[in-house]
Amino acid sequence: MHLDIELDPTIGERLFAVAEQQGQSASALITQALQAWLAERSDYWPAAVANFEGVADAPRFEAFREGMPPPTENPLA
Repeated sequence: MHLDIELDPTIGERLFAVAEQQGQSASALITQALQAWLAERSDYWPAAVANFEGVADAPRFEAFREGMPPPTENPLA
């Protein structure tokens, strides 16, 4: 995929200097940086999970609490 981006001149100069130093292209460094950033994103969910709407005939989670006795002591104390 081809993508054009506009960088601040200072960042661009640093990018090309590091790329030359490491013997890689600027595109390769940008790709590596984006892969690392995307891998770390905690709010990313695959489409199958993000678009999941539940199961229509499944009981509500809260329904399981109705038959449980209340705690005898404060669990956070």
